Amino acid sequence: RRRAHGLPRSFDPLPEISGATEVSSVYMNQFVNRWEQAWQRFGATSEGIADAGTDIMAAYRDPTRFYHGFKHIESVLWHLDWAKTAMMTTGELALVMHGERVKMFGEVELALWYHDVVYDPERKDNEEKSRDWFLRDAQKFGLPEDVQDNVAHLIDLTARHKDAKS
Repeated sequence: RRRAHGLPRSFDPLPEISGATEVSSVYMNQFVNRWEQAWQRFGATSEGIADAGTDIMAAYRDPTRFYHGFKHIESVLWHLDWAKTAMMTTGELALVMHGERVKMFGEVELALWYHDVVYDPERKDNEEKSRDWFLRDAQKFGLPEDVQDNVAHLIDLTARHKDAKS
């Protein structure tokens, strides 16, 4: 199990599994709860949020995905939790107001949930389609327009992450 020494996790790590579809219902419920909290952070209250999360997770659990599957989304969320905790622990965010920190990390989390939801290795517009999926959900669940814009921008940036310099 991966764990950053001394840093808490918001959910248990994904058990080692042989296939993308072998995820326990208890573990899936943890992801659904996290998904709902990500939306509720911005005031979304629609009863359809859980169903939208189930659709997102089904996309990531598609057994034809090699890398951009369920373990990938689990990994990027783990890294977000680690980064958030590390920055809070070291004081790097001391000058950022609490409300802005919550908004910033909430927007990053929503972008991470959606960034690879559409994945076809033969196509070059996966991020664009993933962004459009997010925007449909964001409008349906009443996310503020500035949050929609910021998250859509973050998803678009992932289209170029292979070109980023280390």
